[in-house]
Amino acid sequence: MNAIEMNKVEFSYSKASTRTILNIPHWQVAQGEQIFIHGPSGSGKSTLLNLICGLQPVNCGTIKVLGEPISKMTSHQRDKYRAKNIGYIFQKFNLIDYLNTIDNIKLAMHFSPADKPSNSLKHLQELLTTLKLDQQDWHRPVHQLSVGQRQRVGIARALINQPQLIIADEPSSSLDQASRDSFISLLNALCQQQGATLLFVSHDMSLRQHFATNLALSEINLLESTQ
Repeated sequence: MNAIEMNKVEFSYSKASTRTILNIPHWQVAQGEQIFIHGPSGSGKSTLLNLICGLQPVNCGTIKVLGEPISKMTSHQRDKYRAKNIGYIFQKFNLIDYLNTIDNIKLAMHFSPADKPSNSLKHLQELLTTLKLDQQDWHRPVHQLSVGQRQRVGIARALINQPQLIIADEPSSSLDQASRDSFISLLNALCQQQGATLLFVSHDMSLRQHFATNLALSEINLLESTQ
């Protein structure tokens, strides 16, 4: 089973628009792959991720995520499917500043089935320990944490429900080089440990050294065929 499969996908921000943002005849990602997608700012990278996550509906074509046609689901169905199966690591963290580390992650756990092994405080604590977040920081409001610490909280929140697909949208742009390299190595290792597919997107070409598969967005986004 492929983690992602896109067929004849086209997207523009309005049906009346003459500017097509994405035109992807066919693209697939095998389960368990760790892929780095690069492209300049404004090239459609975040739009691609929004389509895959079901945050944005396609104009035409189909998108399957983990074998299910997310592009054909209702908005409510997409929300439930995304919460259960997709972990998202954001560029700006998207944490709730006044909540502490554990409570931020518990918000994601709310969407996990009650009987799932990941839906336990023990699993949460083990994940934070693996991410090398000190126990003294678990109960501090996240606005008091460093950028690197908040990024690790973001990883924990994305991984807590053991999703099969992890999406990372420019997640290391706020980190210095040493912290960035450590962050990506840790993320790759955790995804491999959980058997999760990783789709990492950035404009920073220096990051491609961390991934076996590198892909320019322009290789799959054939805009010239719609102009």
